[in-house]
Amino acid sequence: MEFSVQLVTVLSALGVVLAMPLALKPPSIPSTKEGALAAIQQIVEWAKWMSGIQTAAIAGLAAMVFTRGSIGVQPIPLCASVSALAAFVFLGAALFLNAWVLSAMPSHALRVHAKAAVAPPGSTEFDIYEQSLYGWSERVSLGYMLAAKHWLWGAGLLAFGSFFLALLARGAPCA
Repeated sequence: MEFSVQLVTVLSALGVVLAMPLALKPPSIPSTKEGALAAIQQIVEWAKWMSGIQTAAIAGLAAMVFTRGSIGVQPIPLCASVSALAAFVFLGAALFLNAWVLSAMPSHALRVHAKAAVAPPGSTEFDIYEQSLYGWSERVSLGYMLAAKHWLWGAGLLAFGSFFLALLARGAPCA
């Protein structure tokens, strides 16, 4: 299988994974200013933790796939190369979404403080998951980004695991 076919297959799977959170639409949850700020802090800690795991997984995968001291790729079975490509794409996309989420947290904190002046405690206005990622963007919610990065992370870890399984079965036909 040519690299371009592998890439199209993996990018198609990426589109499916990114569409999955669109089907999940939970109801808004009433909260308070304190609850929203606590949720923001938990999201920041979770995103930092996930970024570390994703970076380590990408680095480990790169160490196993690329030939040491050159830009060449080691000869690996076809199913291992597809899994490695999928792991790179999914984990890289999840890391990219993590960066967006982390960069949006100050905007969310500002909006929570602004809403505290006008929204009553126990209002769904404090449900940060339903708020837009940034104040200037109404289309993408924080909840979608969190769900998407989690699905990408999971798909990346599954691809990473299947890469190891393919390497274990190196002598078996993979195509």
